[in-house]
Amino acid sequence: MKRAASVFFVAIFLCAFAPASFAGDALRIASAGYGDLFWVMGKRLGEILGSDDVPAQDIATSGDEENIELLVSGKADVAFVSGEAIDRFISSGGSVESLRTIARVWPSAVHVLLRGDFVKTNTIADIDKKYIYIGEKGSVHRAVIEKILAAKGIKVKHLMRDINDATLLSIMRNFVERELDGAIIIGPALNQATDDIISKTGGTFQLIPLSEGDLAAIAGEKITAVILTIPENTYSYQTDSLKTVALPNYLVCRKDLSAKDAALLSDIFENHIDFFTGPGLPETLLMAVDQTTPPAIPFHEVGVGR
Repeated sequence: MKRAASVFFVAIFLCAFAPASFAGDALRIASAGYGDLFWVMGKRLGEILGSDDVPAQDIATSGDEENIELLVSGKADVAFVSGEAIDRFISSGGSVESLRTIARVWPSAVHVLLRGDFVKTNTIADIDKKYIYIGEKGSVHRAVIEKILAAKGIKVKHLMRDINDATLLSIMRNFVERELDGAIIIGPALNQATDDIISKTGGTFQLIPLSEGDLAAIAGEKITAVILTIPENTYSYQTDSLKTVALPNYLVCRKDLSAKDAALLSDIFENHIDFFTGPGLPETLLMAVDQTTPPAIPFHEVGVGR
């Protein structure tokens, strides 16, 4: 119900904006996989543009790493990407010279889940030496989580067999085997996978807060993040507000996107920034552009066509 409400409000926001026509061919929007919040945003944005006779094409992808590749290769014009995906792209020898940042969008919150009977200090230290799911092998989110654990000096145990996001819930609901003690999930707040684990296990798994001290520790791992407050009752059985770490996400475009198109997309976010970026997001995360991120778009230098 909560996920449906978040999707509904995203749709209402996009419907409320009636853009002028884009120049040239259809604007290609690389979003994410089916059902992901960014997929919903990208698809609905394309639908609204199309209903207003503005040519646009939504591209469902495997995620933000593919989105960067599509942008750089000229197969997409704008895309949703995470800061960590940008860092990984640069570390692998990629260049963001051809890209520009239009705006920061919904951040990804770090959700630390642990069985209630293992919660002793109500800090991330409680997951040390426990069997914890930290994401699919090779994924951007797993790379971030591994950095966070390294920064805190925490070691977790892994199951011998491979599991993924799709099988996580069934494993955590299996109280007979009790294979997993917890999980770390990165995603928007509200995150449906997190709520499913809490609600469908009757509150067996609890959310663990992350503190300013945790933020300072992971900053040493060169992770750009801020503290985000998740309001009470965002998740099932969550009676109090909870602080955690939030990672930035961006809407990025090709450098040669027309000035008219870039300005129009930028206006969408500037005019509705409080809603489009989600509740409780600090202004520092909204406005700042860190060193590894493609620079904010300089409209006077943008090309005149796609």
